[in-house]
Amino acid sequence: MGQGYVRAGAGIDSSPDRTASGAQSPPKGPRTADSPWYLPRWLLPVSSLALFAAPPRHWEVLHQRELPALSDRAEALRRELAQLAARQKWRPRVASAHQRTLITITAWLGVDAPIEEADLWAIARLGNAYNARRLIPFLTERGLLIADHLRHADPHRAGVARLRRRIPGHLLPEVDVWIAVLRGEGRRPSRPFSWKTVNGSLGYATPVLESWGPSVTSLREITKAHVQKAVDNASGVDGVFTALRSLFKALKRERVIFHDPARSTTFTFRVAIRRPVPSDRLVGLIDRVPTASGRVAVALTAIHALRAHTIRGTLLSDLNRSKGTLGVRGASGRQTRLVYLDDFTLSLIATMLKERVARWPHSTNSHLLVTRVTVHDPAGPQMSHKAFQYFFRCLGINAEQVRIDRILDEARATADPVHLMTVFGIAEDTAMDYLASAHPERFHTDPIAP
Repeated sequence: MGQGYVRAGAGIDSSPDRTASGAQSPPKGPRTADSPWYLPRWLLPVSSLALFAAPPRHWEVLHQRELPALSDRAEALRRELAQLAARQKWRPRVASAHQRTLITITAWLGVDAPIEEADLWAIARLGNAYNARRLIPFLTERGLLIADHLRHADPHRAGVARLRRRIPGHLLPEVDVWIAVLRGEGRRPSRPFSWKTVNGSLGYATPVLESWGPSVTSLREITKAHVQKAVDNASGVDGVFTALRSLFKALKRERVIFHDPARSTTFTFRVAIRRPVPSDRLVGLIDRVPTASGRVAVALTAIHALRAHTIRGTLLSDLNRSKGTLGVRGASGRQTRLVYLDDFTLSLIATMLKERVARWPHSTNSHLLVTRVTVHDPAGPQMSHKAFQYFFRCLGINAEQVRIDRILDEARATADPVHLMTVFGIAEDTAMDYLASAHPERFHTDPIAP
């Protein structure tokens, strides 16, 4: 077949007289290696020769066969991973599993081109002897990984896409206007909501839109009777009411409809009475947690009533041990208030930090709570919600139940809503709800209330 010479920049411009940059075309004559206009294939990047995406590889066929010998670059990469594992004190079984995955994929594919992340996870699924989790940041730092965008896509954004497919096609353009408004992309600037909020609102509205689809051709035909019937028949009344109010308010603002049928719709709110957790389930709660980070998580929840997402997002820089304070961040990422920690919680945090330094001395993650998965990730992600809830599953209790019990206990000790708002950072209405649950004898039902 010969060496196979390829014109540099081939495929950019097919003009016979000019190249893509406007320079003169290559001279006529045989295509030889001496010509400056042509390069041998082995001088071009391997990725530039790929015309189509490769189909998924079936690694279960290859992992039983004898591996080819590693190239010099692959062997150097393997040694680099071994040095990283020793420096970061990986457990032997974890280091061995990642080494085996790296050797398998580099022996068959080499390291001349970036490695597909999907291939790494396909090898990791072959058995417990393989692992790919820590190879992702390792190869990314060295420019040797092609990320799997489907795997890392926002799950809430993907949820919105799935819900859109359920909406009748003739109503979809109007629903898209609503989604654009929620994302801050309407005619007038507005505060954008997260995809999580959009996904939740669309989830409540989708069943209603599906029921309206066969009987209407546009949301302009929806009347107050339609909305009232949908709210009355809904199981999650609060969510459906809020979603429909948001939908028609957005369409009215964008001048898609002329009248808001949900504006005068009413329904009765159902207020849930908050109940304390039985005391026998709380005895020795923190002592039963097996890990230091778990004890800190439970203490911040049971003593200071912090939410799970607040604790997971707390940074080391938010902690001031000399003053005994912990900064709490809001949805914008900025500190909104300070929590004054008691001596017991500070001692738990000190113990956890000592264990963290001893176990992971080279950690670069800036979050207060880390796991063995996030501690060495260069991106510095926060602990997952599943990992946080694991601390409470070991205790057979829910984190939100523990938080509610703490606020109720404070509400029983004081009847001052301002005190609850100051200590726990809750809203005025929420503070009054807790006081009504703690002191029902002080709150009488309005005889003329609907």
